[in-house]
Amino acid sequence: MNETLNSLHIFHCVAKAKSFRAAAEQLKTSPATVSRRIAELESSLQAQLLVRTTREVYLTDVGEQLFDDTKASMQALFLATKKAANSHDEMAGLVRITATYTIAETVILPLIPQMHVEQPDIRLELMLDESVLDIRDKSIDFAVRVGKLTDPTLIARKIGTDRVSYFCAPSAGSNPPILSYGLPEFEPVPPKLVVKDMRMLLDLLKQGFGAAWLPEMLVAQAKNSGLVRDTNKPSFNFDGYIVYHANRYISRRTRYVMDNIINSQKRLAQDNK
Repeated sequence: MNETLNSLHIFHCVAKAKSFRAAAEQLKTSPATVSRRIAELESSLQAQLLVRTTREVYLTDVGEQLFDDTKASMQALFLATKKAANSHDEMAGLVRITATYTIAETVILPLIPQMHVEQPDIRLELMLDESVLDIRDKSIDFAVRVGKLTDPTLIARKIGTDRVSYFCAPSAGSNPPILSYGLPEFEPVPPKLVVKDMRMLLDLLKQGFGAAWLPEMLVAQAKNSGLVRDTNKPSFNFDGYIVYHANRYISRRTRYVMDNIINSQKRLAQDNK
């Protein structure tokens, strides 16, 4: 039903504009997409609705009848959806986010006080997990993840880049025990400890024990305080992304939270230049 309504909306735009290109500009899509959706509507109705000439597009008799019969309903639907989109209720409610503990601590939590001041009716639920949760099977609005996206049903918006370096305790010596997040490619010898929580690894380093690969954003405060030190091992960059459904409606409150995360990381990148 939603596809039919969308196709009817596109049909009305073309009929009013008398142009596929003008309708596409209004709808912020491509003329090819508009043409395809009109063809699909005509196929489903088994009737030609529009005739395109070199100068303009005009309605067939069937198209004119369909336009007249649906004009009032489409106008009412447009007004109702516009009213809903502009409603304050869109900004009130729950936003569910999944992330790792480290991302939540360094990226999301610092933003909550200011977001509460700006939008006090938004509530957050953080579903923290070190594994990648499938947001398609859960009531999750978006995820904050690292690494490239391979699922075509999801959209990824880059939020920034961080650097992972090999840190150790200042008094750890030249060959400290390896503490691992579970990345075997960085472990020349079996690690002393494997734990899927980078905060725990950092805590051990601050207590004077071991060495671990950790993101610089997480370690920055401890490093500046002299509780950990960088080693001479090569570091590497990794990108962070906001990931959300490609075919699911994104509420204004969800977009507000996503934009806050993205903008905060942009400011951080500018400050670090």
